[in-house]
Amino acid sequence: MPENLKSKYSPITTDYLKSYEDISSFEFSINSVGIDRLFEHYKLKDKKHPFLYEQKQKRIGKFFPLIKKNWALAWQGRNKILWTLIFNDEQKNDMTTVTFWRYSKKSWAAQHLTSTGYPHCVLSMMLKAQAEGMAREYKSFHNFFSSSNPYAEEKFGDVTRSLNPKYATVYSMNYYEINNQPEKPKNSSFELEQITNESSSDTIKFIEKIQGHIYISAEELDQPDIELNDVDKIYRQYGLSRRRYIWITKNIKNKQITGAIIINRAPFGFNFSLLENRCDLFIEKELKFEEKKEICCLLLSKAWDSFFYTNFPLAYPINYINLIVNDDIRYVLEQSVNSNFIKKYERSIWLNEAFPEWYDKIEAFLPEKAKQPKIKQQRFDPYFLQETDSETWRLANKVDPQQFVNQYLKHVINPGDCVLDVGAGPAVIDCELAKQYPGISIVALDNSIKRLEDAQRNIDHANLKTKNISKRYGNANDIPYKENFFDLVFARFLLEYLPDSKSVLNEMRRVVKPGGKVIVQDLDGQLYWHYPKNDYIEQNLKIILDYLNEYSGFDPFIGRKLYHMFFQTNLKQIETKAESYHLFAGPMDEKNQKLWYTKLANARHKIIEALNSEKKADDFIYAYMNYFKEKHTLTYSVVFTVSGIK
Repeated sequence: MPENLKSKYSPITTDYLKSYEDISSFEFSINSVGIDRLFEHYKLKDKKHPFLYEQKQKRIGKFFPLIKKNWALAWQGRNKILWTLIFNDEQKNDMTTVTFWRYSKKSWAAQHLTSTGYPHCVLSMMLKAQAEGMAREYKSFHNFFSSSNPYAEEKFGDVTRSLNPKYATVYSMNYYEINNQPEKPKNSSFELEQITNESSSDTIKFIEKIQGHIYISAEELDQPDIELNDVDKIYRQYGLSRRRYIWITKNIKNKQITGAIIINRAPFGFNFSLLENRCDLFIEKELKFEEKKEICCLLLSKAWDSFFYTNFPLAYPINYINLIVNDDIRYVLEQSVNSNFIKKYERSIWLNEAFPEWYDKIEAFLPEKAKQPKIKQQRFDPYFLQETDSETWRLANKVDPQQFVNQYLKHVINPGDCVLDVGAGPAVIDCELAKQYPGISIVALDNSIKRLEDAQRNIDHANLKTKNISKRYGNANDIPYKENFFDLVFARFLLEYLPDSKSVLNEMRRVVKPGGKVIVQDLDGQLYWHYPKNDYIEQNLKIILDYLNEYSGFDPFIGRKLYHMFFQTNLKQIETKAESYHLFAGPMDEKNQKLWYTKLANARHKIIEALNSEKKADDFIYAYMNYFKEKHTLTYSVVFTVSGIK
């Protein structure tokens, strides 16, 4: 990745060719022009091939007020729902843009790549967007394009050939309008069933058999929330909504799944082809033609209900539904329902594992003098410690839960309180809190499935009098609860690992009730402070910590920053406490040696990347651990505990 893409929002500086010879740098910004100005750019009346071509303008032009309203609401969330990356040359009245919208929890649709020229600016913008996706840990990107567009075909149409086919693909799709509700067949051999988060496994296997694992992964159908309830909560913060409904047909006799339809509901006009509100239809290939027609009518009838008779809170101003089907059921569809064929589309998908390859692919189109020096191309990794059983052991044993509850939480707990532990890990603190206060309710939040499984085991073994702990999957910078929900929100040793700790604290403040308390405990000087100094350790430690900061946001000095962060977050009655945490004068005790070695072992893959050598990494770990065994050495760090009231 070019050096200047390391920062999330750094401008991309290149020595461009031709019409860019008088410009030495471009600054790409997010949502930096007005909606009206952006939509005028899309029309580009003076361009030979406007993005909003005449047929598309006729189809959606009269709905522009609603579409602009939806975009404006989404832009309020900056990059939470829909964001547009923009280069705007006001002097030349030229603009280059690409837009992304949150399709599911961590998968994003990339669309509306436009420019009034300047092909190298377009390429650089694509690189910047990919860097954003890597930094934000998106699970996948996908986009819809027409193979008749030579530029799109060149950049997106060959990902199966140019990227690892395990992680990237292109689907050919047929886009239809369904103009009325099909009649449900009488005396059908098939029954309908709605699929929910609790009943999805067989359905996902059926769809994967037809469409493949990349589709499943990109749609996040392999995740717990296939209905997108958590995503909907993000949308509703800004007056919008996003839902997904899934229906299947089963053979009445043998209960085998024979068909499925995925019904997407989203703010109207997020995509100018209206693909945000569409259905994907799948039918078992081995069935008879008349059976396929029957299934088609059953599923599309349910889809019609979902668009016109379901209480979805956003306007849907058209009187038809949009449908995507594979080639094998085109004829079935056309013989079954009143439909209009709109267009053949391709859908390009590349998963997180293919992001670095895709970056290299796009960069290869740039001329040599427009490229920047390479650095290691690694995935941005907010929690760089591996999800192993040994890391579970370390997390559970590095804290005395009883001491933590008694010293930092006991004085603020009231009967009936609702408590949120952000970044709960194996939830050992929550189990202790639940034991001492059976009358409160506790939510253990973590974005690691492994950690939540560990938490459940600890909860099961805690022999609690009341089942007052629930675990929840979610990100700290996007907490899946409404505002003013909890009486107490706390996080221990979390912010040091997160690149955007301020947004996390803002989220903690958002979900705590007025008068409720936020408590954060974190370290200062972790890994860093030793005496006497060992030049070999100091030099390598600086390289490693700089690398971790660059690729994970790890901040070993977060503790000293907490008071100021609380102040900026507008929390009141802020209390700050600093105490010794690590203090090893002379040889370290056996338990702490094991804790430290486990941490280094679980970070070994990142140490190898930082030092560019397995041998150097292992030599460093050996030297670092030996330092702890010396009689004349001192290692220390400070722990800050900061609290504030909303």
